[in-house]
Amino acid sequence: MLLSGILADYIGRKKTLFIGLSLYTIASFLIVLITDINQLVVLRFLQGLGGCCGTVIARVMVRDSFEKNRAIQMLAILSSGMALAFIVAPACGSLLIYFFDWKSCFIVMGMTGLFLLVGIISISEKKEKKNISIVHLLRAYKIAFSHKNFILHTLAISLAWTGFFLIVMEYPLIIMLHLRLSSLQFGFIFPFILLGYLLGTKTIQ
Repeated sequence: MLLSGILADYIGRKKTLFIGLSLYTIASFLIVLITDINQLVVLRFLQGLGGCCGTVIARVMVRDSFEKNRAIQMLAILSSGMALAFIVAPACGSLLIYFFDWKSCFIVMGMTGLFLLVGIISISEKKEKKNISIVHLLRAYKIAFSHKNFILHTLAISLAWTGFFLIVMEYPLIIMLHLRLSSLQFGFIFPFILLGYLLGTKTIQ
């Protein structure tokens, strides 16, 4: 995510998004051809590396394209879409595995990546590229990390997301390995767990 933000300023939002989605799409299709677990780990890493560009660039493009109040509304819509994806994706994945096999999930991911790449062509970029040097970046990071509020807010967000992704990572093992439920049952139980997590967060807010 740090690299995609830097690249977005250096080569432009659209090009960075295109590179990231291309990496995601290629990695998704290559996973279908793997022959051992090591290849899966490497390709999943590359898939995540490319996919995270969309998370960053979408927010940056909203900030570039809309005024403050409208940008806040659009960012809220983006966040809701991400939350919905976390809820819907396990059910969709379990159905694909049930009717086909696990590789079908990555075929769908790759096809989704291709669809988004076509959509990027129609996006207009409103903010021009910046000339950025390593010295400039290091100076900017030094200024940011010298602010106590920045560090506190960053830690709070990081810890919250760490907890969320620990849930995403461990619950499949708990539900399928320890509770001995099928992947299809997991796909329809897991969204309710995530929904409870999100509703709890909303209640605290």
